[in-house]
Amino acid sequence: MTHYIRAHHDAIVVGISTFLADNPSLNCRYNLNKHKIRPVIIDPHFKSSSKLAGSKIVENYTDGTGLKPLIVVSRDVNSSSTEEFDV
Repeated sequence: MTHYIRAHHDAIVVGISTFLADNPSLNCRYNLNKHKIRPVIIDPHFKSSSKLAGSKIVENYTDGTGLKPLIVVSRDVNSSSTEEFDV
């Protein structure tokens, strides 16, 4: 049921705790029309920076099976720490 619902939406949103604990793929396996979903991580303090490079969502993006992840950070996050990631 979860992947059927994902097939009908453009993004899936998780919080930073879920991302860090589970390393989720955030993709759609019920994919008859090759619909790609944008993974969105709510990460106010940019704690994901150390885990992004080896994550499943970045792997999906680089192999073409997923869209580029969107990381939502607080305005208080130093912009120099986000330059590498385009957040």
